[in-house]
Amino acid sequence: MQAPLAVSAPLRLLPAPPDDQAAHVLDLAPSSGGFRTLSAAFRASGGIARADDLARLLCDRVADADAGDGDGDGSSLDHLLARAKVFSFAWRDRVWLPMFQFDLRRLSVQQAPQQVRAELLGTCATDGWDCASWFALPHAALQQRAPVDMLAFDLPGVLNAARADRWVLTG
Repeated sequence: MQAPLAVSAPLRLLPAPPDDQAAHVLDLAPSSGGFRTLSAAFRASGGIARADDLARLLCDRVADADAGDGDGDGSSLDHLLARAKVFSFAWRDRVWLPMFQFDLRRLSVQQAPQQVRAELLGTCATDGWDCASWFALPHAALQQRAPVDMLAFDLPGVLNAARADRWVLTG
């Protein structure tokens, strides 16, 4: 049995707005409304976290792994972002990460979101807000469900939706 993750500072997930404020907002332009919509869309899959809070947790996880208390791979958040293992988006001078990209028990990177982003290629590779929006918006190929909600249940369907969108944008 693995030791529990040692956390020196609690991860501050942004509380999602009440459903009546964001339920029907489909415009995910960088705005306060778009940010609330992203927050609500990612609530069921772990929410969103500020990068500085997550970086501290990853640092603690790596330190525990180095001490023999875990199974970390030594990856800092900067390293994960630089190697495009995870994506982030900026809002009001803060960097935020959708937590569906991580196994929340071990704070390790999930493979399914990486696979989907690889299929999307350039359609959202350079802009984190666009990438977050793609995962959050209902998609016709997924019976109007958001890709983030379908990752665990229908990865092949989400991959096909990403391929279709890449094809539409790039030909």
